[in-house]
Amino acid sequence: MNVNIGKGLAVDVDLARFTREVTDHVLYIGLRNILMDAHAGVNQNTVPKNANGHTLTEVEWAAAIKEQSRGASEKKLAAMYAGELRAISERSRVDAVEAEARQQALAALQAAVRKSGKKLNVFSTAQWAAQVTKNFPLYMENAAIVVKQREAATVELDMGELGL
Repeated sequence: MNVNIGKGLAVDVDLARFTREVTDHVLYIGLRNILMDAHAGVNQNTVPKNANGHTLTEVEWAAAIKEQSRGASEKKLAAMYAGELRAISERSRVDAVEAEARQQALAALQAAVRKSGKKLNVFSTAQWAAQVTKNFPLYMENAAIVVKQREAATVELDMGELGL
């Protein structure tokens, strides 16, 4: 997996080399960040202090903010369970093959830009998204092979000690 780490840098990560503990930690931190981002916009500026002709007390207002924050995070989690990803401010359902094809297209585009001597950050997110959208169909056949191999390599984990 090619991971963009900012400043025009990307790192190739071999997920298969992670131990279960590292994978769990990465998933926890990633999910935590995604769910925190989902409710970051809910704050004192977005939650009205007056509702139905009633002015909320500070405690009620704080509870309303917390409730709306939880709702935003739960909505994001439900969308993720449904296979939805956010891409350029629109939600779309992306299957595993398309997601892999998009990742391969992005990696190839990044490699081409680096080879040209340009820095990755000279292009906007919208420009990258447009190029990935234009080019990912070229990678669909290879992506299908990768996804099939990944599915074939899936093993049944013994999680009896965890009660699962």
